[in-house]
Amino acid sequence: MCMETTVDRPTLVFDDSCPLCQAYTGAFERLGWADRQSFSTCADLASLDLDRARHEIPMFDGDSVRYGLDSLFTVLGGQLPLLEPILRHRVTAAVLGPVYSFISYNRREIAGCPPPDVGFDCAPDFHAGWKLAYVGAASGVTVAAIAGSAPAAVAALAGTAVATVEYGPDLAAATAEGAVEMTAHGLTAVAAGAVAARVVGGPLGALAGTLVGLHQLYRRRWVS
Repeated sequence: MCMETTVDRPTLVFDDSCPLCQAYTGAFERLGWADRQSFSTCADLASLDLDRARHEIPMFDGDSVRYGLDSLFTVLGGQLPLLEPILRHRVTAAVLGPVYSFISYNRREIAGCPPPDVGFDCAPDFHAGWKLAYVGAASGVTVAAIAGSAPAAVAALAGTAVATVEYGPDLAAATAEGAVEMTAHGLTAVAAGAVAARVVGGPLGALAGTLVGLHQLYRRRWVS
């Protein structure tokens, strides 16, 4: 296995370029619910279905390997037995499955972090449906944030202008997939800035939202 594990404690293998993955697997580890190991340092990748593992978090559970919701439900159900019947109900999987896929296929756009410098890069495949769904969701969040909010509109406009300058030259020459991915990254920054500006409000909100948006774009400078 990837590491020496605690008896009866499963080991999640997480995307160490994704803050979301780091956060929840770290929480499980701190609670003592599961051990974890990153993809970039895992020594037992040959035991995984790597294509599936890039889209559904894998977990070593004794002699077996679980993936995706099965991994998470096993951890949660093992520690919270009362939830087990709910987690394993087919309706739960039907509802949470699309949510899981939406986040998993777009986690690099949501997190805005570059691929790892060393080791296996577990970036998900480009999935047109989920990527376009994310573009639509980010656009919707932006529109909702700027509705009736001048500070949010200012922040969104500033973020859009900088994103256009930053990504514009590469966007024109990119493949269709690359163009959608750059658009998704840019919209994440714009949406984050608009939401921050609306929450803070007033002139300070416009400044705060602009800075949040610019910070998000700066973190994504590796994209273009």
